[in-house]
Amino acid sequence: MSRDDWNKVEALRKRRAHLSKSLHRACCAAIAQYKQIMKYIGIHHQEYAAAFRVPESTDGTKIVGKGGRVIGPNYLLDRWIKGQDAGPFKGESHIQAAGEIWKMEHTARRSRSEIWKQEVVKKGIEDMLQIGKKYNQCVADIDSIYRQGEASVLRARRIIGCTTTGAAMYRSGNFILLFLIELIFK
Repeated sequence: MSRDDWNKVEALRKRRAHLSKSLHRACCAAIAQYKQIMKYIGIHHQEYAAAFRVPESTDGTKIVGKGGRVIGPNYLLDRWIKGQDAGPFKGESHIQAAGEIWKMEHTARRSRSEIWKQEVVKKGIEDMLQIGKKYNQCVADIDSIYRQGEASVLRARRIIGCTTTGAAMYRSGNFILLFLIELIFK
């Protein structure tokens, strides 16, 4: 293979490695965890995302809840799905502005969260399919370059073959006719 072919193969190998990592990330994102759900509703349902936004402390420290546990970014979403209120953040203006969201019945909340989970999984699967197609094409391109290299070697050679059975079958007088096969790739 030429130097250009090797450069193409190397570039395709790097792309394949990148796509492999992307495929792994897409697979992880297809699991409906709080982080992925928050990301989804942040894009598709901003009013819910605003209602579930955990306020940040003014002095840069972490907000601590009951028992000294740090309150994470999914705290309000978790409480909402469980049918609870906003806890220590009930008095926050953005929570009060989202009163209808926080007044929803527990069954309606669970139903809504299940829809979100399904959408997150669906989007993740779509992403995996797209990345998987790109990955497969990249692998096919690498194989194609290797096959071209092998074909060029065969084109440069004349391959002549004869079996001993074929030679024995075509014996005539003192001469042996050889059954020759010449393969020339054009």
